[in-house]
Amino acid sequence: MRWIQVLMLCVISLSAVADVSREQLLLAWEEHQKSNPDILQFKKLGKDLYHIKFAHMPYDGELKLLAYNTELLDYLPDINPYTHTGYVEIDLTAAPAEEINKYSRSYSRWLQSNTFYYNRESQSWDSWSVYRQQLDQQSEDLISDTSGILKVFDYWEYILLAVFLYFVVVTINNDRRVKRSLALQDRAMEDLEVNKRLIKEELDLHQETNRLLGEMLSLLKQQSGGKNGG
Repeated sequence: MRWIQVLMLCVISLSAVADVSREQLLLAWEEHQKSNPDILQFKKLGKDLYHIKFAHMPYDGELKLLAYNTELLDYLPDINPYTHTGYVEIDLTAAPAEEINKYSRSYSRWLQSNTFYYNRESQSWDSWSVYRQQLDQQSEDLISDTSGILKVFDYWEYILLAVFLYFVVVTINNDRRVKRSLALQDRAMEDLEVNKRLIKEELDLHQETNRLLGEMLSLLKQQSGGKNGG
C-alpha cells in the first residue's frame, strides 16, 4: 500500500513539473513576441487571444492561440543542455491565404520563432536563434577538441616513417653485434686450435728429446761396460 502512495506522489510531482514547464513555455513565447523586432505591437486580449502587428507583413489584427505543448528532445544528452522542445500553434484569424502566400518568407521566419528549447542548465526556454547559437558553439568546441587529433593524422606518415627507421637502425645494430660476436667466437676457436697444435708439438718435442736422452744413456752404459771388461 505504501509503494502505491509513493508512486502516486511521483506521478503528481512529474505532472506538476510538466505543467510548470508548459506554462513557462507560454510565458517565454509571449515575452519573445514582445521583444521581437519584426513585431511592432503585441498585446493579450483574453484567453488564447492576442492582438499583433508585424513590421514586414501588412497584418494588424487578432492572433488565436490554438495549442502549445512540450516534447522530449533526445539529442546527444551527455553534452546537449537542451532536454525538451516546445511549440506554439497559432492562427492569424484575419489574414487571407493569398496574403500569407505572398509574404511566405517573412511568415515562415516568424513561425520558426514559435519553437522553443528548454535549457536544463539555465532552466529556461530559449528561442530558436539562441538554440542555434548554442549548437554552433558546441560544434566549434568539438572541432577545437579534435584539432589535436587531426594534427596527429596530418603528420601520421612522418610518424610511421620515423618508427620504421628506428626499427631498421635497431635491426642493423643487432645484426652487427651478432656478426661481431660470431667473429670473436671464430677467432677464439682458431686460437684454441693453434694452442692445441702448439701444445701437441711441444709434447712431441719432449717425447723426442726423452727418446734421444734414453738412447744416449744406453750408449754411454754400453761404452762404460766395454771399458771395464777390457
